[in-house]
Amino acid sequence: MATLLDRIRRKIRRLAALPRSAVVYSSDGRRPSGGPPIFIVGCMRSGTTLMRQVLDSHSRIACPGETWFLIGLLEQLRNGFFVKGLEALGVYREEAVANIRAFVLNYFERFLYREGKARWADKTPGYVEFCPEILEVLGDVRFVFLLRHGMDVANSMQDRPWFGLIEPEGPPDPVRRLEAAARWWIKANDSFEAFRSKHPSLCHVVRYEDLTTKPEPVIRGVLEFLGEPWEPAILNYQAFPHSGGGDHDTATRDRIAPNSGNYRTWPAEHQRVIGELLAPHLKRYGYTP
Repeated sequence: MATLLDRIRRKIRRLAALPRSAVVYSSDGRRPSGGPPIFIVGCMRSGTTLMRQVLDSHSRIACPGETWFLIGLLEQLRNGFFVKGLEALGVYREEAVANIRAFVLNYFERFLYREGKARWADKTPGYVEFCPEILEVLGDVRFVFLLRHGMDVANSMQDRPWFGLIEPEGPPDPVRRLEAAARWWIKANDSFEAFRSKHPSLCHVVRYEDLTTKPEPVIRGVLEFLGEPWEPAILNYQAFPHSGGGDHDTATRDRIAPNSGNYRTWPAEHQRVIGELLAPHLKRYGYTP
């Protein structure tokens, strides 16, 4: 049986060999980000697409539609079965992190090179639950989080075709769908708040209601947080061609215009059930229950 000292020695040898064993990609046709990568995250239907289109209109920032592929990679660092599987191959966390970093940067830096801009961003709401792993893999990053009233989010999510995964069997149940959407909102917000409490300097919160009613000061605040210059033209973001694709909502572009309170058209019982579920969380995030 190997002694503790033997195991320590083997780990030291593995770490010493890391640069040679990590994945290496060609530097041709790539452009390193001229600033910390930006991740736009939040619960679905909270305004992440709108923020992506605004930032992608900036002369220095390239932000594609939703990418999603990071979740599969980052699960290697989170899922205990995956971690043990890698260890069975003699691959430990430090090497896995280095390989994931090389893989991710290869994709995004090639994208940035093709777009001809200076700094890359990503807008994938689902990454909100993987902020710790994104930070571990990429190091210096910035997170822009979109927050929207939970009742409005539930109202917007309930009829989305991709949201049908919550009802795999049986007839449609409107209350069940609204409850699932509301719990998704709670989970996304709480996940980011836990991360922000540990890394406040890396995080900037934008309320959808503020973004749509007073866009200029809100967007100025985002750019100041990111260390990028103000460009008035980005308020007219619909006039710009946008990088890549991939947004689920491709029929129309989000507009800088208020869109709230539609949940008041729900049946009274629906409003009561979802209102009671969300009340403490709405209050926590500064909304009137």
